[in-house]
Amino acid sequence: MNGFYAPFYKIKAEVLDIFYCIQENPDKEFLITKVGCGLAGYTIEDIAPLFKSFKNLPNAIFPEEFEKYFK
Repeated sequence: MNGFYAPFYKIKAEVLDIFYCIQENPDKEFLITKVGCGLAGYTIEDIAPLFKSFKNLPNAIFPEEFEKYFK
């Protein structure tokens, strides 16, 4: 894991914080990245579903790879 490992529960908690931040700032656009899908060792299949509740936020922009997990 190269020392960059983040426990999944922490990533999940941070995603929730991001959700509230996006909701509270409708005048700003947020580009969501594939957080955790590199050195942390998680896959898109692991991370993308955490963002499913974001799909109705018009100011959140996602990687194309996430789209199939939002259906």
